[in-house]
Amino acid sequence: MYGEVTAALHTSMTQLLAMRRPSFFLGGANGNRPATTTPAERLAATAKILRYRKVIWDYALALAETATPIYASDGWEAPRRLLHWLQKDQPTAAALPGGRGVNTAELASVQDTRLSEAWRLAAVAAMAGRERELPNVADRIRLDGARVLMRDAADLTWALISLDARYFPLPGWQRLSTKSKWQDAYSTKAPHLVDSALSAAQLCSSWAAGVSAADAAAVDRLGYRAPTALMPVPYPFGFDGAIAAQHNLFVRLGAEFPSADSLTAVVRAQRVVSALAARAASDVGADDQATRFGRRAENYQTLLAMLMGRVAGPLGRGRSAVDDAQAAQTAMEDAVGTGERASDDQLAWLRRLFMMTDAYVAARTRQGIEQRRYFVWNEFTLSGVDLGGMKRAVRKYEPIDGRNHPNLYAAVKALAPAGESARLVDGGPQRDEFTRIVETAGELDRARRYGARPTPAMAPGIAGRDPRPILS
Repeated sequence: MYGEVTAALHTSMTQLLAMRRPSFFLGGANGNRPATTTPAERLAATAKILRYRKVIWDYALALAETATPIYASDGWEAPRRLLHWLQKDQPTAAALPGGRGVNTAELASVQDTRLSEAWRLAAVAAMAGRERELPNVADRIRLDGARVLMRDAADLTWALISLDARYFPLPGWQRLSTKSKWQDAYSTKAPHLVDSALSAAQLCSSWAAGVSAADAAAVDRLGYRAPTALMPVPYPFGFDGAIAAQHNLFVRLGAEFPSADSLTAVVRAQRVVSALAARAASDVGADDQATRFGRRAENYQTLLAMLMGRVAGPLGRGRSAVDDAQAAQTAMEDAVGTGERASDDQLAWLRRLFMMTDAYVAARTRQGIEQRRYFVWNEFTLSGVDLGGMKRAVRKYEPIDGRNHPNLYAAVKALAPAGESARLVDGGPQRDEFTRIVETAGELDRARRYGARPTPAMAPGIAGRDPRPILS
């Protein structure tokens, strides 16, 4: 998921910002400590870091390109400035040491020093985000979600420029651009113009800082999800077969969008399965499970009444999901009809699969409503075809909203299990913490350069913490 990539990048970049003497962490001499690596080894490590940095910069650029609306103008000046500077200051592979970018071996091999390893892990996360997550996020975000991506791009750019100003003593180090000098990054003068990638990143980070934690968490849940394997067919007899078919139904609903007819058929079968599961649980004395399954059957009965005869939509498929739902119903009917007694494990599996299926049915229904794939009719109208001087009455379908079909929203809300929500990977508070870390890292470097003594109050998350334990 996108949130996992963001969390991995934040972890690696936080470690890098805490390592304030990069030459020492590459094995260079520091005070009374002699060097532990040769100049050639430090030069080779610097070359790898430069290639890793390009991968991260390219990911920040891809974030900005994905999030910036093509036709947006008013209110989106800050993201457009950041996008401009990311494109202008983008490192080229030909200018890197060796005239090439990073290769697979450098991304897959654990590095000798913890500094290089932190850069490698950040580059791996950035590569996964650009190649795997962003293609699955691009067509699913709205403007609030785009602000989340812009904040991530801005903070990542800000962190890279801060590290660039700190790494310039390394042998063979290449600066990002002439505008990202040490003096620009740590000057005591307040900037008045957005004339560099640093100032554009700072401005864009402030612009996007007002995103709510709920919007950030919603974006974090997007992205690539590994497909779940299907259970083999034919299904076993009885409750085991119902569990296997219910599992495959859950997988099918996650893999393809069901048409309105397919969704109605799935809901109809799930109502019967829930009622039979409640009966099976009652037969073995599992009253709590029986009550829960009975309530689920009532919820599906309500949803079925909202869908039957009134909701239609040709878009979507779902034939395989319907087959699995009917197979689960048949297996459950066979189990209850023959008097098979359900075990505690089987009831627990049914409960878990029911909760997962309910979440997908509710999500698919909301998707059909929001994307206008499902329609509802409340009145008749005359057809546009004149047959023998007469026009017949036809149903008038219109997109579903809270006015023309309010009970459907209530039915979907009741179907989703209480407390059922996707895992919050990063969210808003963690982004606020990373922004503070990036900002205060620059404050600490500025204080070191101009002779001020940093205090813990200046740097929440970094100040007062020795970076050396990270590497020990």
